[in-house]
This record gives sequence, structure tokens and C-alpha cells, in this order.
Amino acid sequence: MKSKSLLCSDIEELKLKLQEFSANDFNPNLAFVFANDKCDIDKIDALLNEFNIKFIGCSTAGEIQNNKLAIDHIGLLMMEIQQDYYLVESGDYSESIYQSAFRLGKYAKESFNNPGIIVFSGGIAVDGFQLVEGIKESAGADIPIFGGLGGNNMEFLKTNVYTNGFYSSNGFVAIVFDTDKIRLKGTAISGWDGLGMLNTITKCEGNVLYEINGAPALTELKKFFGEELFMRPEHSDSDVIAFPGQFPLQVYRENGSSFLRAIVYINLKDNSAILAGSVPEHAKFKYCPNPDINVVTDTVEYYKEKLGDGSDIDAVLMISCLIRYHSFGMLFEDEVNSIFNLWNKPMAGFLSYGEIGNTGEDDLVEFHNATCSLVSLSEV
Repeated sequence: MKSKSLLCSDIEELKLKLQEFSANDFNPNLAFVFANDKCDIDKIDALLNEFNIKFIGCSTAGEIQNNKLAIDHIGLLMMEIQQDYYLVESGDYSESIYQSAFRLGKYAKESFNNPGIIVFSGGIAVDGFQLVEGIKESAGADIPIFGGLGGNNMEFLKTNVYTNGFYSSNGFVAIVFDTDKIRLKGTAISGWDGLGMLNTITKCEGNVLYEINGAPALTELKKFFGEELFMRPEHSDSDVIAFPGQFPLQVYRENGSSFLRAIVYINLKDNSAILAGSVPEHAKFKYCPNPDINVVTDTVEYYKEKLGDGSDIDAVLMISCLIRYHSFGMLFEDEVNSIFNLWNKPMAGFLSYGEIGNTGEDDLVEFHNATCSLVSLSEV
């Protein structure tokens, strides 16, 4: 499998790069695309169709290419790969996220003996937990699943996904790989650690948190974070306000493992908190402060341990949470650069509103927040 990563400022630069590829005997037929509406998705679609390239993509909060991070550019990971090694699937959430994901998993299992899925989702209120659980229910909990929720810079409004002839702000796009031909190997890591006492989620519905420790969620959140973060913005009369996501909750399962959930919105009318994914009622959690500088070093070493020397890697996909970028500051670019330098293989990705990848000692696939999910693609 041949692969190259690109970062283009506009559609004209992308066209020139594709022409150069053709002249140099690289003829990609599959791509991951990361770009926002201002980059003109319709023109990207038309151009890639002109070059007979199938693709999936999503809006972003930032585009990653090798050791670079950009805003409002067109990022791509392009591959020349046998067409019977993969299938492209897409759809709107016409019924529910779970049912759409269930059908995707069923389609994957019926298509290949050993499928693997890379999936992106649009929709600002999408519960990524339901997306992952639906796939696992029909395809099995042991298949590799990677991906994430599209971003939209810091606007937290519409996010979208797209593929050839398809565009949705409330749907998914996916590539199903035959992992007997293309191996997907990766892992997800956050580095955030909870602080202080254990708290209890005493009332919730899906990703809406109503009560903490038997009191309204907003009342308890103010005890930890103070009043200032929960004030209605000036000149706004909305009861729903955005919340800085760099302070996630570390939620503990009964077996002692944990996952992170970012607080996305606060509803001042009913004093609830809207999280980026579902949480179980009665679960315990701790609040997370910003991580320290050691997180970057630990993350890079963890990936090196999990993915090895990279001699068999053909390409790398990186889905990293927007929260990491804002929490780490300049250190985030150090993290991107250090990960790329581990293997020096074509790498592309994006800053997301939620991540999908396997984690923990059991390598369970989960929906995450404040996490970096990395997956390598290798022809077997």
C-alpha cells in the first residue's frame, strides 16, 4: 500500500498536488479528508471524483499532517490500495444513533470475515457512546474500531461528515477494512487523572447529568469550579451555555477501570450538565484539573510501546481531542511532532469533539473525551 499525507491551503493547491502524484506514478484511490465548509466541500468532492478517489471525511477543529497543525486547511491521508480490501458506507441518523451504528456493524460483519472500522460522525449533540455500542452489538466487541466526532473550530455549532456525493450534519461516514489484508492497530490515551474525593452520579439520562451527590448538577459543579465559568455570556438570553471542556470527569466502572467525559453544555434552566457521551447512573467520578507537562512524554512513550518500531506501518491516522490542544498550549504541537517522529510515516488527522479507540489492559473499544486516538494502517 502506497500512502502520502497532504496539507493544502485551498482547492487549487490540492489539484496541483494530485496532478503531481499522477506524474510521479502515485495513483491514490482512497482518502481520509479533514476540512471545514469554508474550504468548499462540494469542490473537494468534485475534484476527488475527477481523480477516481473514494473518500470519507469530517469537519474539524484543526487539521494535522505529519508534524504540522493548521486551522481551516484541507488535510488528507491518501492511499493507493486494492479496491476489494475495503468498503465505504454512510448514512443519516434517521432512526437513532444506536440503530444506525448497529446496521453499520452488521454490514461490516457480513462483508468481511474479520472487519475493522474507521468511522466519523457529524452532529453537535451526537452521543458517541451510542455509536460505539451499536457497532459492537452487531459486529462484536473484539473488532478494531477507530474514529471520532467531527469538530468545528471553537464554534460548537454544526459539525458534518461527507463522502462521495454525501454530506450530513447528523450522520456518519465509515470505511470498513478487511483486516486480513489491511491491519488496523492502535490505541487511545488521555493522561488526565482525577483529583480529590469520589462523587456519585445520582441522576442522569444518557449524556444529560441532572444530579451529583443528590444535589442539582450545576450546584455541585459550582462547588468545584466556582461561579465564573457558569455565568451567561453578555448579550445572550440562552439558557444553554458552553462549558470549557478541559475539565473532564473521570468516571469509574465497577471493575476499577475508568473513562473521561467532557462537559459540553450547562442548562441554566434545569441546572443540568450535557456531557459529550453517556454515563451510567450511580457511577462514581472525580473532577480532573489540567494535566502537567509529563503527559506529553508519557503519551509518546505509550504509543512507542504499543505500536513498536513501525517497520510495517504504511500510514497513521491521529484523532486528538480539541481539549488537549487548549490544555497543552504549545506542548500540543510537541506531542504531534514527537508522535510523527516515532515512525516518520505519512500521518494525517484532526482535532475532534470526541474520540473512538481501544484502551486499557483489555484493549476495549470505547468512546472517549480529552484523548488522543492513534491508528496505524499496514498492508498484510
